[in-house]
Amino acid sequence: MSKNTRDLQVLVVDDDFRVAQIHADVVTATAGLQVQGTARTVAEARRMITAQAPDLLLADVYLPDGDGIDLVRAAGVDAVVLSAAAEPATVRRALSAGVHGYLVKPFTRQSLTERLERVVRFRRIVDTPHLLKQEEIDRALSLLHGSAQPASAAASATEQLVLAAVGDEER
Repeated sequence: MSKNTRDLQVLVVDDDFRVAQIHADVVTATAGLQVQGTARTVAEARRMITAQAPDLLLADVYLPDGDGIDLVRAAGVDAVVLSAAAEPATVRRALSAGVHGYLVKPFTRQSLTERLERVVRFRRIVDTPHLLKQEEIDRALSLLHGSAQPASAAASATEQLVLAAVGDEER
């Protein structure tokens, strides 16, 4: 199977084993993803990341032996944060660490499924052996963030007026 069509391997990191299992169940039910394992601490997650090289982390912020955002930053792996932490500084820190999504607990199963499906579609575009075209990058980012269309494809009001004026002049 080629790199961009194989299931992404997911490591779920949450100190509550029941919550981790619920998240793992959502991963299992999402096409294109496979649970690689669950970890309850930063130390356990680091060992699993080193040994198994997951494609995606689902990480809580508050872990008994450290911070999930620091784990994400150090791992250098695609990640979605699933946490009760909703402080603006925490969300900014997660985004600057490179997370692809942030869900505040409690959230619905559907919300997590939608985020995970976006990550799968994003990765199917960017996991390619060829150089990406700007349109592919815009599409991947649009899918990841749930936008209706890429920002570069949306014409501003000014652009629409200019195009209409040019079109009228050509007639």
